[in-house]
Amino acid sequence: MSGPVLCFGDSLTAGYYGVWPHPVTSPHRSLEEADPDSVKYHPYATRLGELLREQVDAPEAHGYPGFCAHELLPKLQNHLKEKPWRCCVILAGSNDIIMAGSSVEQARDRVQALHAACKEVSVPVVVVANLDCDAENHGCVPPGEGPVRRSRLKQLGDALLAAAAADGLACCDPRPALPFPQPGDPSTAFWDDAIHLTPTGSDVLGRCVAEVLRAHL
Repeated sequence: MSGPVLCFGDSLTAGYYGVWPHPVTSPHRSLEEADPDSVKYHPYATRLGELLREQVDAPEAHGYPGFCAHELLPKLQNHLKEKPWRCCVILAGSNDIIMAGSSVEQARDRVQALHAACKEVSVPVVVVANLDCDAENHGCVPPGEGPVRRSRLKQLGDALLAAAAADGLACCDPRPALPFPQPGDPSTAFWDDAIHLTPTGSDVLGRCVAEVLRAHL
């Protein structure tokens, strides 16, 4: 199939950064001064396109900050009708777990509905495992829920990779390349807040996806 790569998902696909404080990655910010209107964007699709410019048309990033997977489904269905896509890279479900408190099973089923929408129109899918999140320092997580939701997020990523492998779908696990940092870790440069990446981190994510696409294009 010819056409550009569709990079689809939530704020991690959009490349959202530059707003929220975090004690390790962005201690210079404060919650009182946080202004969502000051958000910046650096999608991983930018680096992906640079790395694969000889092989694919420029990727398109369509990320919807704050959306859960079931809210993303009609958006994806509309995008799939727009043009012939080479493939669709999907990273979704983190908001289901972190913000909505969904179970692993519910989030998995909702993300797999996105995969199914692509298969229905014969667009190949690349499944990306959910990145880590410092849920205890995420402002939308109730007190005491952080460790539980962080564990569920890892389980969701594992479940999506296992299901993708069983279905013969291409899959990408960027978690080893993007571990959430402790104070002084080199990976601090990759993370902007409790869940979002810096531009440098998004470029690493783009590299991880590019490595998978090279093997499947």
